[in-house]
Amino acid sequence: FSEFDGNLSIVPPQFLVPGSTVSPTSLQEYAACGLRYFLASVLRLRPAEEPEERELMDAAERGSLVHAVLERFFLHMQALGRPKQYETWTADDRELLLSMLEKELAQTERRGRAGLAVFADHQRRGLRADLSTFLEADNDYRMETGAIPVEFEKHIPETEVAGLKLRGVVDRIDQDENGKAWVVDYKTGSADPY
Repeated sequence: FSEFDGNLSIVPPQFLVPGSTVSPTSLQEYAACGLRYFLASVLRLRPAEEPEERELMDAAERGSLVHAVLERFFLHMQALGRPKQYETWTADDRELLLSMLEKELAQTERRGRAGLAVFADHQRRGLRADLSTFLEADNDYRMETGAIPVEFEKHIPETEVAGLKLRGVVDRIDQDENGKAWVVDYKTGSADPY
């Protein structure tokens, strides 16, 4: 396992990001492709936006939308004292989540960030399917672990690890009755690198 395979321990911290903090996600980018990390995180270069990509909601907007909907849903459920340990999400819970999605989509469309209207219905169906599948998978995961969601969009205080300053946001933290914790990271893009 070397610097060519993503081992960060032998790379001087000043090479990675001179005088600043990095997120765990950016370190993951470095491990996947050092050049891509260098171009995006050090030189701050961004690819040119292709006109055909603007026809659809971009990946960052989609990710922000899904994160906002899930945070709103879980905070609402937490205020109701739900879910209890081993409690599954119901059809009514699914409908509530999807109604929250519709409100967020409407705001995204008003801001002009949802892409062309001709593709909106297709994107809406995809997001609805993704969130419905998410609730099913969340049921399975919580039945297996006994975990309950307790924290959402939790900021990680700047921490130094191996000479690097790390910062970031944890999407969700779950905990079981014995105090064991799970960190849940929502991914709305391709699952290939995970």
